[in-house]
Amino acid sequence: ERMRAHDDAAYVHLIVNEACFTLGIPFVAGGLSYSTLSYWSVDPGRTPCRRCLQCHRDDEARALPTVLRQPALIEPGPVNRATGPVVQLICGLMSMEVMRYLTRTDPPVAAAAYQVIELADQMATTRAPWQRHPDCPLCAAAAAGGPGPWALAAAGSAQAGGAGR
Repeated sequence: ERMRAHDDAAYVHLIVNEACFTLGIPFVAGGLSYSTLSYWSVDPGRTPCRRCLQCHRDDEARALPTVLRQPALIEPGPVNRATGPVVQLICGLMSMEVMRYLTRTDPPVAAAAYQVIELADQMATTRAPWQRHPDCPLCAAAAAGGPGPWALAAAGSAQAGGAGR
């Protein structure tokens, strides 16, 4: 199967989330669905991660009646309503989030929280944060203060970077 710009496979976010935890680097993602822009970020070991969000979504889905957990009878075709200026807007917002992580002059605004902009609703903005999930192995290790994979990666890069200074 090939990935397209308009694909939104949750498993890709989970794979990248785990890789970012392993490397100890923040993860910023976003996209467009019809006239709704959204972006979010994860700071490994500091904020709840994308796996936490998926665990919460899975819990909510299990609580739904069986009929609501079935796939839709008629799946709408993928529609890509992106135009240059709209893509530029979401990319700019995501770039600002990346700069917050790189410079640490301002705290990230989308850390473990969807930032949503409704273009068709007078540019209304909302914020939807998520919490750590007790079944998330990445965040459980971070909360326990144990040496998670991100800590080992960060220690290795600090030793490599510090040796030549």
